[in-house]
Amino acid sequence: MRSWLYAIARNAAIDWGQAYKRRASVALDDVPEASDDQRSLDPVGSTAGAELKTILLRAVEALPALYREPFVMRHLEDWSYQEIGEILGLPLETVETRLVRARRLLKEMLKGKVDV
Repeated sequence: MRSWLYAIARNAAIDWGQAYKRRASVALDDVPEASDDQRSLDPVGSTAGAELKTILLRAVEALPALYREPFVMRHLEDWSYQEIGEILGLPLETVETRLVRARRLLKEMLKGKVDV
């Protein structure tokens, strides 16, 4: 019963992630400009922050699903390695390996774009 429920939750999360990816790609094009008040406070910082967020989101989206899924669960959803392993049906060592590889891929993708 428990594995069946995990499978449903995982598939729902995958479906949500795909829909989110579609919405995010549209939303990235519609990132609002900072107001004049915000620009006067820190014109470089607010623009740089928006650009950095866009670069990071696109890099995470570009990860292969094999690595993106545990990376999002760990770093965006704050799940434990144990929880990720249970949901994905993976041993703890595999979760750790995939996270290390995801971080390595992100570092390579972001080299030259941001200070990593």
